[in-house]
Amino acid sequence: MTDNQDSTALGSVIEKALATGELGRLRSAIYKAGEAKQHTLAPMILKALERSDDERVLENAAWAIGKLGYGSAVLALVRLLEHSDFNVVRACSWALGEIGSETAAPALRRTYQRWDHDGLRQVIGGALKKIAGISVRAYAGKVAKRLKPPPSARADVSQLVARLEELDFRNHRSEVVQLRERLQQLDPEYFAQYIRYRAQRPAVLKTLDSDQVYYD
Repeated sequence: MTDNQDSTALGSVIEKALATGELGRLRSAIYKAGEAKQHTLAPMILKALERSDDERVLENAAWAIGKLGYGSAVLALVRLLEHSDFNVVRACSWALGEIGSETAAPALRRTYQRWDHDGLRQVIGGALKKIAGISVRAYAGKVAKRLKPPPSARADVSQLVARLEELDFRNHRSEVVQLRERLQQLDPEYFAQYIRYRAQRPAVLKTLDSDQVYYD
């Protein structure tokens, strides 16, 4: 079975389990999607994170989102830091560190103060260090992956983004603006991800040229 077939099969399981409330299948499928790095399923996993009230579904969904580095899930993860279940809060804290969203730092600090638990505080502390970019040196190959645009399951979107990546804004301003407008029309959610990706590229390039990364 190909990666696309795996993704389609897991997506069908997640979608059906969400609709029918089959929690065991939902937990398992979400975990497998994260483990297999099925990036195209991230929006569906986010839907589970936002809709489910089952602690293990929430824990697995947060973990999978962290593995996928899905930035669109930051708000949902931050909200779940208020959850009463330790494992949910731990998974969300870890995921926020993997995503590296600076907007999550204040909520993580509040969570650190609220929970008197050494293990959870260690996870939160690690997440905050990753967000701040200090004390935790990243492997250059992993950082460089952030220079690639987010994946899309849609061929038309992927083709449009490939063309955008070939163009320099300063020299092709008009075409870039037109293509971005087209991208926003095709897939507004993906467009928001793409703009965030473009906004963080300068910082990633700067990181690669610093001592915050290590090479083989």
